[in-house]
Amino acid sequence: MSELIWFEGRWTRTDLIPASAFKRAWAYGELIFETFRSDSGGIPFLRRHAERMEQSLGLMNSAGIPADLAALFQAWAEQAHVQCREPHLALRVNAYRSGLGLFDGAKEWSFFVLPRAIESAERMALLPLKVELLPFEDGLVPGRGGMKTSNYVPYLRGSSGDSNREGVLLGPEGQLLDGLRSHLVFQMKSGEYISPVEENGMLRSLSRQRALAWFREKGLALTEGRVYKAELGQVGYAWAGNAVWGYRPISEVGGIFLEMRELMPVGDFWNWE
Repeated sequence: MSELIWFEGRWTRTDLIPASAFKRAWAYGELIFETFRSDSGGIPFLRRHAERMEQSLGLMNSAGIPADLAALFQAWAEQAHVQCREPHLALRVNAYRSGLGLFDGAKEWSFFVLPRAIESAERMALLPLKVELLPFEDGLVPGRGGMKTSNYVPYLRGSSGDSNREGVLLGPEGQLLDGLRSHLVFQMKSGEYISPVEENGMLRSLSRQRALAWFREKGLALTEGRVYKAELGQVGYAWAGNAVWGYRPISEVGGIFLEMRELMPVGDFWNWE
């Protein structure tokens, strides 16, 4: 299916771009991406998104980094709203180096941007998620040092096109790692809140950082530990969060049905100084 894309300085359709344009990026995992929401041009966590991409590009140590990624993100978002005529968008910004072989990459990063229409933050926070458990092969590393690259295993494995379904990687010992697109928070029936500990190279997502900060602000304990598949019967509530939809309640995980409630007020998540 053809989609709108910003590529080489203009807006066009994905089916008009030759597949060879990104061949090198996919072949060598040298494609960094960042996904964020924009509400009529307002981008939550804009500086954090830009800083994370700048850090990832710097770690790749293979090309010059644009001077002000935040300004580029803002410009692309504003243009995307005009093109899509939608108030709420998710944008995936992708940085890659053109070329054909391992050693002939361009000296500067190029970018392409993929926007899609989404619901308002308030609406998305009410939409429950059904979660499927996906076995994760031992020995694999999801990304390069937790960066969002094109060899980031959860990204490559993909997730359902259904925005109300999510996949969660299941570690070799039966532990729930993280969502393909989201960070998880569980409240056990004992009352304890648990966030899956970072392991196997999992990304330290912005939603994870926001949850940890919010719990500290409220004087609540959020333990970074393990929740196992065998313990799902002890889970009272669960949520999945990312920087596009915030935290959403999980209605079902691994065939276990859960009650649903809000983790944090919508405004608390997005108003992160």
